[in-house]
Order: sequence, then structure tokens, then C-alpha cells
Amino acid sequence: MDARQFAFCALALMLFSAGCAQQATAKNSTAIALGDTALVDYALSVADANGTNFVPYDTSMRDIAVRYGIYDSNRTYAPISVHVGADSGFIPSFAYSLIGMAAGENKSFVIEPADGYGEYDSGRVISLNRTYGASRYEEIPISYFADNNLSSAPGTGIPGAYWNATVVNATNTSATIRVDPEINKTLTFSGLPERVVSFGNDSMVLEIMAEEGAVYDIQDASGTVQSAMASVVNATSVVLDANNPLAGKRLHFTVYVRQITQANRTNSTT
Repeated sequence: MDARQFAFCALALMLFSAGCAQQATAKNSTAIALGDTALVDYALSVADANGTNFVPYDTSMRDIAVRYGIYDSNRTYAPISVHVGADSGFIPSFAYSLIGMAAGENKSFVIEPADGYGEYDSGRVISLNRTYGASRYEEIPISYFADNNLSSAPGTGIPGAYWNATVVNATNTSATIRVDPEINKTLTFSGLPERVVSFGNDSMVLEIMAEEGAVYDIQDASGTVQSAMASVVNATSVVLDANNPLAGKRLHFTVYVRQITQANRTNSTT
């Protein structure tokens, strides 16, 4: 543990202790068991690239977040409620690490990647060209016209969310339309923001307008939606990473139990 990590944990423990007047009698409290619900404060540090030194990453306590430069004005700082079981909503190893702790007690522990958010999977990283060409023609089911009370006759104008289109030809099963793009028009394709750079008679050029570090809900060819972070955005490419940001990381938690609600009971210990 490096000096920064030691100070991070020490400050967390100091604030934890100051926040609960019942700490002196903690050992006489009922310990957390499977199925209980615990109100917990925490400080999380994440291992660096070497896997040995831990860097402050997240906490439930505002003072610690401010002190270590990880404060986020868009979130609420407060203890978290953890149901101790597989359905906790947290990684199971975090919830199970609370078992045996009493109200007013603190503990530090490390969770390895296999027990946390899994190993980093390079197969969940894709690189896209920042700009790409697309056809102005699109084939749509003929049922679309009946469902929207539209004519499928060639020359019919079709209103759209981003641009209008015109029917070019139609059969009994489908119709071909030609879209009318606008330069610099912004739109969303497969979950990514894009804009029209240029267009010709039959094709157009689009540019992906993703922001580095932003997370997008992207849709693949099968229709599956998953969250991915734009890890790299430059003049020629956009790299999307669907791994959890903590995948492959060793996690160091310092936790403090503020309250325990026993399973199937209305009383609690603090």
C-alpha cells in the first residue's frame, strides 16, 4: 500500500469512527448474516496498471471525495443499503464480505478481478472509422405504409425523424426510398451521435460525433443493446469499450457498518 492509499484509508476510518456514537458497544451488536440488510459507508481504491498500488476511485463520503479529488457534484453522498445475498445489486463478493461484521465496525479487504467485475476482455473492444459512407437508398417493408396511412406510390414523400425521403419504387412486399439528408444534420444511429458531412446522388458521408470518455447504449446487428465507453476518439477512429470500467482491476474496499436490519425482523441494530 503506497502513502496515498494509506492516507485515503486512514481518513476513511477516522471519518467512519467519528460518524457513529455506538462504536464502543459494536462488539455486542448482532453480526451481519446472510439475508440481512446493512447500511454501509465505503471508500474504494483501484489498483494501478501494475496491480499493486491503489488509487482512490470512489466513496460514499463527501469529505473523502473532496479531499482526494474524486468529488462528483452530480451524485449524492450517503451510506448505501446492501442486502447481503446474491441479489444484493452489488458484486456478490462485496456483499458477502460484510458477513460477520457488527454495527459500528469497520474492515478493509481486497477483491480480485475474478470475484469483482471479471477479467478485461479485449473481444469487447471495437474500433470504428470516424467517418464512413452510407447509401441514400433504404428498403422498408410495404406494411410500414399501411401502418402509417401513407401511399407507397413512387414519388410519394415520406416524413422522417431526421430527414424526409421519397419513394423510388415499390413491390408487394417492400419499397425503396431515397433519403434527403442535410449537411451537418445530427442524428443517432445504433446509439451513437453522428452528423452528415456531405452527400451525392446515391451516397452520403457521416461522421461519428462521440465524446471521449462518454458512455453510449449501442445496438449491434442482432439488436442487442449494451453500454460502451468511447475510450479513444481522434480524427480517424472511435474506439468503443464494452467492458465494465472496473474489469480486470483489483479493488480495495474500506467499509464501515452503520446499521443492520435483520432478515424477517423489524428491529435493527445501530
